[in-house]
Amino acid sequence: MKKILSLVLSVTCLFLLSACSNVHCVKQQHGYAYSLNQLWWTYRTELPRESQGETCLYYEATLTEGEINVYYDSGLLWDKELLFTIKAGETIKAQGGYVESEVDIIIEAISPASGSIYIAYANS
Repeated sequence: MKKILSLVLSVTCLFLLSACSNVHCVKQQHGYAYSLNQLWWTYRTELPRESQGETCLYYEATLTEGEINVYYDSGLLWDKELLFTIKAGETIKAQGGYVESEVDIIIEAISPASGSIYIAYANS
């Protein structure tokens, strides 16, 4: 029984680790660029804030395959807000959301997704 449980936990950990390695994040001058390569899980990361003047999020996204929801979470009451949804073949360039403090970005794959996302704090 212990061996079976150990095997199940090992396989689960392997899946979780492989899902996280499918997102590559690079800091740009004003924000962060995320490259997705067959993301099939949920990826969560902190979006560092350099100044307090920005009150919304600017984003650009292009998806070559799959579908994702992108949320932001300010950590208050664990209540994430949907920023945008994008499907394969679509491109989005907009700003939205209301932020008062540093937020977490949550990229949730509805189906295995590949593409790119850029997110930065902006003035409304």
